[in-house]
Amino acid sequence: AKGKLAEFYAEQQNYPKAIQLTRQAIFYAQPYLVAPHGLAPHDLALHELEFQTYPELLFRFEQQLGKYFNQQGLAEKAVEKYFNQQELAEKAIEAYKRAINHLQQVHNRYSSVSQSFLDREEEVFYELTNLLLQQFPKGSATDKQHRLTEVIDTIESFKMAELRKYFQDECIVPQPEDAIKVDEILSSNTAVFYYLVLDNRVELLLITNQ
Repeated sequence: AKGKLAEFYAEQQNYPKAIQLTRQAIFYAQPYLVAPHGLAPHDLALHELEFQTYPELLFRFEQQLGKYFNQQGLAEKAVEKYFNQQELAEKAIEAYKRAINHLQQVHNRYSSVSQSFLDREEEVFYELTNLLLQQFPKGSATDKQHRLTEVIDTIESFKMAELRKYFQDECIVPQPEDAIKVDEILSSNTAVFYYLVLDNRVELLLITNQ
């Protein structure tokens, strides 16, 4: 109910209220301890209780939170609140990352998910990639390499989400030996070229040691 009410306020572009309600929804969807079926909680020790979790709800609400932070930042950018807009973008990135952590739990738990869930999964990787590229750091080489690694990891996960959606197969998973490792690329003669078609632009990404 809190999550749905947040959607209503977001439609009215009242993003602070939408963010507040989404955070409440996340709080209520947090894991909690329950007793095994047929037993009373007060008759059991703490270690005998089980965690009840809702990773699919937490994934949805964290993505929703990231979207509202980003939309609020875009609205504030229109009135030239630049520093606050940057802060909101970073908060959106952190929310999307938490959503992806919950997404992994969903795939570990369920053998299949709905088409609408696959659409949402693809959307969260797309939105995170877009934000990471927009907020690329201008500081030290270490900061840039760290962000570049985040971008590559997100793009690779984005591609896996597209494959799962296309084949409708949850068994498609990346192999560790196939992962792109930025450190190895920068220390070799290998170059990797990515192009990303986004809503309002095309991003070209070249990774090389030159």
